[in-house]
Amino acid sequence: GQNPLEAVRAGCCVLHGPYVKNFTEIYKFLSKQNISFKVKKNIEAIKIISSYLKKKSNNKKIKLKIKNIGSKILYDNKKEILNYIWYENQ
Repeated sequence: GQNPLEAVRAGCCVLHGPYVKNFTEIYKFLSKQNISFKVKKNIEAIKIISSYLKKKSNNKKIKLKIKNIGSKILYDNKKEILNYIWYENQ
């Protein structure tokens, strides 16, 4: 897939190669959250997949983490919009 957020919303971690120009910032963010992993060799992918398969609750953790991040972004945006509306009405 091209868009990593589709996989993440489904509770999946994302393994990707070095070429992510369309979603550079998103991949950086997901990497910091330990949701996305850049792999260069097959053995790296096998190790990551094996560790995730051993932990059955990983997809639930990823879904919860993304939901919490989305909620925070939504809250912050709502707060900014309300501040803007209040400021414009003064």
